[in-house]
Amino acid sequence: MNNKSVLYQKYRPRNFTELIGQEHIIKTLKSEIINGEVSNAYIFSGTRGTGKTSLARIFAKALNCESLSRDVDPCGVCSVCADIDKGHFIDLIEIDAASNRGIDDIREIRNKVQFSPSVGHYKVYIIDEAHMLTTDAFNALLKTLEEPPESVIFILATTEINKLPKTIISRCQRFDFYSASDLDLKKYLDIIVLKEKYSISDDVKSLIIKNARGSFRDMLSNLQKISHFKNELNYDDVVKILGLPDDLRLQTIWVHTLQGNIAEAISDISGENLQSQFFINESLDLFRRLLIYKVAGIKDIYVQEFEKNVGIDISVQHIINILNILIKSIENLKLSSSSILTIQLALVEVYSSFAPKENSNINPIIKNNKNEDTSKVVNGLKGVDQNTNESKPYDIQEKWLSVIERSKPFNHHMSGFLQKSSFNIEGDTFVIIVPFKFYKDMLVEEKSKDFLRNLLKDIFMKDFKVDCIVDKSVKPIVVLKKDSKANEITSSISDVFDIEE
Repeated sequence: MNNKSVLYQKYRPRNFTELIGQEHIIKTLKSEIINGEVSNAYIFSGTRGTGKTSLARIFAKALNCESLSRDVDPCGVCSVCADIDKGHFIDLIEIDAASNRGIDDIREIRNKVQFSPSVGHYKVYIIDEAHMLTTDAFNALLKTLEEPPESVIFILATTEINKLPKTIISRCQRFDFYSASDLDLKKYLDIIVLKEKYSISDDVKSLIIKNARGSFRDMLSNLQKISHFKNELNYDDVVKILGLPDDLRLQTIWVHTLQGNIAEAISDISGENLQSQFFINESLDLFRRLLIYKVAGIKDIYVQEFEKNVGIDISVQHIINILNILIKSIENLKLSSSSILTIQLALVEVYSSFAPKENSNINPIIKNNKNEDTSKVVNGLKGVDQNTNESKPYDIQEKWLSVIERSKPFNHHMSGFLQKSSFNIEGDTFVIIVPFKFYKDMLVEEKSKDFLRNLLKDIFMKDFKVDCIVDKSVKPIVVLKKDSKANEITSSISDVFDIEE
């Protein structure tokens, strides 16, 4: 194999027969060609790597081929087919809407569609990532779709059909592309491995297929990564090269979490060279399958073995809670500057929610009595005039409790961290004192500091700068009633994250 060639381009399907999957769409398009009932506008909708653009090109080739086969496959040898394969066919216009999304780009199309095809029977416009077009561009395109010339066909390819205006969708024939099945992916992979003469074991093939997640292109991209190694790679090698969590390690992390060994779970994550998005996706798949097994009773040896390893019965409600936490983590990954931290937070949250609660009500108990010398008990009142009414230590505790409670909607992890922390007010700087670096990493993120600045200004009636320091000996200003199991989270985390300091 020429290492300069890209596999997904080299093995892009060139006719209907080579395209694996999407039989429901291929059958319909062939029927339209045979009956001469081709529409003027189509929408190809589906996730990435499912063959939308490839099928659009094959369809354009079949419409213009000079010598179609009996089963309506383009011949692949005529001048039209050859030019399309080389990207030189003048009547096939491909537009990337991500970079050509404005009204002027669509107006240019409107001006050109009035001209008849130069060579073929049809002029075909393929608009890739069509959902990226602006509102004005869609409005301009709408007028063209309402009364298109008979010799012009539009194919709008999109991964986000929900972003297309209903007026556009209603004027197009829509085809939904399914994610490729593992069977289709294997069929395609076997063909390429054989042609390229790769030496790949069956378990490595299974790993590549599983992590393709229904995308032919993603599968070939992963194959490309390992294709440069001449010797046969074992399973562990491929896991490291692709940065994937393998099943055994994934299960080990979750077994530790659900059994209450949160320090072990977090340590496993810290030591793993993995892609965070893959870890979340694999975990979602694991608990989705476990939920189906629990609810529908569908036999699944993989999840049955997992539950056996956990050693305790995982209720349906617990599984739903875990899935919700993982789904939320997908959004958190987009916002966080530390993907590993995001996963660790998810594990801590799952551990906390899985632990039995002795008292679900959170009743604040101030560590001191109003009649006691509170200045000796409350940490962090340096720089505060305690003789003013608004600065009494007890009032400050109440305000701190308000900070804790009102931070929950923004990020309940933040609320949990603040419960175990204290603060100093030093002039115009509000210094939060936390017991672990783990806490500080999250609190000093810019979006967290912006939120805290606004919250403190609202509660303390002063515009503070926000800083954060680590002090293992810090004592919380208030103690919130919690179950003893939840308190173990703090001590477990310290064992792990002190290593990183």
